Amino acid sequence: MKKTIGILILLACCLISFTGTALAGSFSTLADTGMLTLGDDEAWEKTYKTERGKFKVRFRKLWNSSEKKRYHLIIWQDGKRIADGYCPKNDSGYAIQIYHEQDTGRLFVALETALRVTLMGYEPMNGRLEKYIDSKDYYNSGKYPKLYLHREGDLHLAFFTERMRQSNDYKMTWDESARWFGYRDTMAPPPSSASHEEEEYDEPSYSESEPEPEATVAPPETPATTAADTSVMAEEDLYYSKTVTTS
Repeated sequence: MKKTIGILILLACCLISFTGTALAGSFSTLADTGMLTLGDDEAWEKTYKTERGKFKVRFRKLWNSSEKKRYHLIIWQDGKRIADGYCPKNDSGYAIQIYHEQDTGRLFVALETALRVTLMGYEPMNGRLEKYIDSKDYYNSGKYPKLYLHREGDLHLAFFTERMRQSNDYKMTWDESARWFGYRDTMAPPPSSASHEEEEYDEPSYSESEPEPEATVAPPETPATTAADTSVMAEEDLYYSKTVTTS
């Protein structure tokens, strides 16, 4: 059911979004995996050639790992590993997008499930991936969130009802001076309506630790990595731990 809902949301967004390179706004899409549902120990991999270089995305479902580290995600840019982390067990699948903010050159990675969306970006000031957007933090009268690019290149966070009607829409704007996202509600919510998500999610937590070794997914081109930081941040929870190379 959740898989079907995810597909319907993607189709609905095609009517309001522009999934290629942006024409006028500051954001463009460099890679979009679509919704991935994998079998045990199944791997998915694709290379995207873009104006910002070549990105390779590898996503694998691990059959012998804990539920919180059921999926392994690695992203390379021009042969350099820029992200390496884990996502928890999820029956609806995951979609992964890479966005480029043209004014600053920043890269952002989105993790999406049927019920939750998070957006992360590499923060050069502290040298780690930072979580900037979490759909559970936004007022919504719908149940299913989706990040999409408006045809003018603006990044939006939308919510859809079970009947696939758009219920809320937020235009997200990157503020370089604050190094954070601002937003504008483009659809007035119904008065006195409560968020559906408040009772559906546990509060995410954050901790730093070394990543657990995962020999089954180590690619031959893996470079040396620094100490990793670990965070819990998606659907029920979009858990993500990552490492970033120093060169």
